[in-house]
Amino acid sequence: MRLLINYVLLLFSLSFCISGFSTTLLEALPYHGDQSVLTEIKSAKHSLQITMYGFTDKKIAAALIQQYRQGVNVQLLIEHDPYKASEENVRIIKQLKHAGIVVHYTAAAFLLTHQKTILIDQQRAMILTGNFTYSGFYHQRNFIAITDDVNIVKALKQLFEADWNQRHYLFSKNTALILSPENSAQALSEFITNSHKTLEIYALELTDKRIINTLLNQKVKIKIITSRFTKIYNKNSLCRHHIEIHQLKNIDQHAKALLRDYRENNALAYVGSANLSYPSLSKNREVGIFFSDKKTLSKLNATFEKDWNNSISVCSITNT
Repeated sequence: MRLLINYVLLLFSLSFCISGFSTTLLEALPYHGDQSVLTEIKSAKHSLQITMYGFTDKKIAAALIQQYRQGVNVQLLIEHDPYKASEENVRIIKQLKHAGIVVHYTAAAFLLTHQKTILIDQQRAMILTGNFTYSGFYHQRNFIAITDDVNIVKALKQLFEADWNQRHYLFSKNTALILSPENSAQALSEFITNSHKTLEIYALELTDKRIINTLLNQKVKIKIITSRFTKIYNKNSLCRHHIEIHQLKNIDQHAKALLRDYRENNALAYVGSANLSYPSLSKNREVGIFFSDKKTLSKLNATFEKDWNNSISVCSITNT
């Protein structure tokens, strides 16, 4: 806990606190790049357990090697064949293995392991929407959630050990952890269904028919921020339903986040790796969390509103 308090003071200008599940922080990228990840990695005293989809960041690789040489147990679980980028992770994997770090490829049971998490000393966890890449840290809208919630950290530790050893993970609904393929589709659908007044969504993909139909059945005010690469299923129906869809300008939108009813008692947010697509929700390994402090959710809303004001409507563009 002392390490986390020192970390909060160090990064006070970089990130804002959210509560609801013990101590949780949320940082919006790309304002400070990979600084918070490097800070957490360098703070580790005993262990680092990392699951990552894409990894090309040289500074993070160097930090992991340094920690390993200082006696920290570093384990990297990594996707061996990222979609349309099969060679992306090769150089970093060779570098880490050469240094002696144990690297495992993720299980073939999943279509992709798209998860992006770090466990520090089995006491704190980072859940990212972006990868360990220069673009992910410096050119994209992404979020990093940092938590010391005992239940979440314990569940992530058990998940890591199961996936590391390619064993079945015994999923529990007793934490705020949201996993694919276990419960992401159901949990996010219920999240949307239980909204009362507003929904604010960062989406890189919007193609899952279950999510689309759930959105179309809502009578709340819905705003969605996408990227120029976002695939949208049934976009014309969404636009006719008075769902506002905007495309972020200037920076690339890569975040996966949902915020509902931020001024209401029902306020809740999700941040994680899961896209709103069928493969992501039902075939991949994905990890996200819920959090609920209204005061800090309003700060998340402020980030959304800033991006909304820096975006353009796509509802006039022909559906593809």
